Amino acid sequence: NEASQIKQTPASKIEPTSTPRVPELAAKQPSKTELLPGGKMPEKPIVTMDPSWKVIGKSTNGVPIHSRRFGRQGTRTLVIAGIDGQDLIATRWNDELAETLSRRTDLLQTNEILLLRAGNPDGLIKRTATNVNGVLINRNFPSRRYQFLQDKTAGPGPASEAETKVILETLYTFRPRRVIHLTSTTDRSTAYYNRASKDLVVELQKQFAVTEQPLDVELLAGSLEDFADGTMDAGVISLKLNTSSNWQQAWKKHLPLVLTAINGQNPDKVQAVSEETSKAPSDQVGSPVRSSEPESPPVRRRRGYEELPPPQR
Repeated sequence: NEASQIKQTPASKIEPTSTPRVPELAAKQPSKTELLPGGKMPEKPIVTMDPSWKVIGKSTNGVPIHSRRFGRQGTRTLVIAGIDGQDLIATRWNDELAETLSRRTDLLQTNEILLLRAGNPDGLIKRTATNVNGVLINRNFPSRRYQFLQDKTAGPGPASEAETKVILETLYTFRPRRVIHLTSTTDRSTAYYNRASKDLVVELQKQFAVTEQPLDVELLAGSLEDFADGTMDAGVISLKLNTSSNWQQAWKKHLPLVLTAINGQNPDKVQAVSEETSKAPSDQVGSPVRSSEPESPPVRRRRGYEELPPPQR
């Protein structure tokens, strides 16, 4: 069981990862020869993405916190993982999501996506739910329902922790209209939603048989979900996805669901309909033959949380 192997690996044996693969930029600014007659820009939008993860701040112990941005127009969605330091798998899933988005430029025509890799790197390194100060980051946000807890796990006050401040700065700068909190669980996969995301999550339930349940922000006082819902007025989806016995196989299963949550509708179905409309004769019956997706690179085997190397200058 790979999940159990992850937990048993001591922090002292964490192996550094190699430099992340830097994909080609999805598109470039058109040259004069690429412009339409009359000097007009092409109708197809220019797709851009960050070629690698960027350091956006540091944890209490000074560990870098990374984000990666895809697209420059459309609905803004923030996907964040690793706020709970015991959830190593969700951080790996976020890495895999980045690799997928670097290839799926079709999604970047109408979406602007920001991935925040790991919200609590100190906790992930130490295998603890809290940060090094003993604070649960997902109870430390300055929401209207923030509550000081006697065990001090919500912190001495709202936004007292370095990690919370980095996430808040990201929220204020990026201003997402949808916030997806990606977590793993050994229980049944469940999508929690606020009022603004209800219709989308109902669709997720229909397409992927995931359990859907409204967010009870009263039970999540001071959480990212509480803050994004009440203060940012954003659509919130908290995805708790089952890890199965193999996190890699589980991710392949969950990827279409996550992409649909980001895109607002299943991008593969939309693409299939588009191809059928543009290529199939009006009297043709049956499903169109789709071109195969680019072959996925081999999935890296990892143990524990891995700090990324500094970005290239």
